[in-house]
Amino acid sequence: MKTQIKEFYGKYRVFIYPAVVSVASLIIIILVLIPQIQAFIDGRSTLEDANQKSKFLETKASELSNIDSEDLSKKLSLAVSSLPTDKDYGSIIGIIQRIGSDTGARIVSLSISSGAAEKNVGFSVQLTVIGLKESVDRMIENIENSPRIMKVSNMEISTSRTDGAVGADFVVNVFYEPAPKTLGSIESELPKFSQADEEILARLASTSLSTTSPSSPTGPSQLLPRGKANPFQ
Repeated sequence: MKTQIKEFYGKYRVFIYPAVVSVASLIIIILVLIPQIQAFIDGRSTLEDANQKSKFLETKASELSNIDSEDLSKKLSLAVSSLPTDKDYGSIIGIIQRIGSDTGARIVSLSISSGAAEKNVGFSVQLTVIGLKESVDRMIENIENSPRIMKVSNMEISTSRTDGAVGADFVVNVFYEPAPKTLGSIESELPKFSQADEEILARLASTSLSTTSPSSPTGPSQLLPRGKANPFQ
C-alpha cells in the first residue's frame, strides 16, 4: 500500500503540491481574509454613520443656540392658554362670567358637563342668559372669538313681549389638548414653526391683547358674586 502511494505521489507530485497549496490558500481566504474584509467594511460603515450623526447633532446644537428662548416661551404660553393641556374648569367659568359682564348679558344658569358634545371636545358648558338682543349676540360672538378655543352650539332664542329682553339657551363646547406622553429623540429633527403656525400665533396674540383690560378681573375668584363683608351691617 505504501509502495502504491509512493508511486502515485512520485507520478503526480507535480500536480498534487500545487493543488494542496491552492486548497490551503482557499481555506485561509475563507476563514481569515473574508471575515477581516467584512469587518473592515462594517467598521467603515459604522464610522460613516457616526460622522453623519455627529454633523447632524452639531447642526441641531447650532439651531438650538440660535432660538430666542424668550420669544419661544411667549409663544408656548400663548398656545397653552388658548388650548390648555387639561380641562381647567375654573378658568372657563371666569372667562364666561367676564364676557357676560362686559357685554351686559346676565347669566341665569351655568352647568358643566364632562361628556363631550362633539368629537375631540373636552367638555361642554350649558348656559342660559338674558339681556338685550345686542348684548346676547355680542356675548356669543365674544365667546367664539375668545383666546381660549370654544365653540357655541345648540342655541335656542326666546323673546319677551313685555320688555323686549332676549333669553338664550346654548352650549359652549370647550376644547383642550392633553400634553404628549413622549418627546422627540435626540436624533430627530428639530421641529420648526411653519408660516401657517406663525399666522395662527399672531392672531391669538392680537385676540389676547384685545380682550385683556387692566380693569377687568383676572381670575375666576374675582368674578364670582361677593356678599357683604359684615352681614349684620
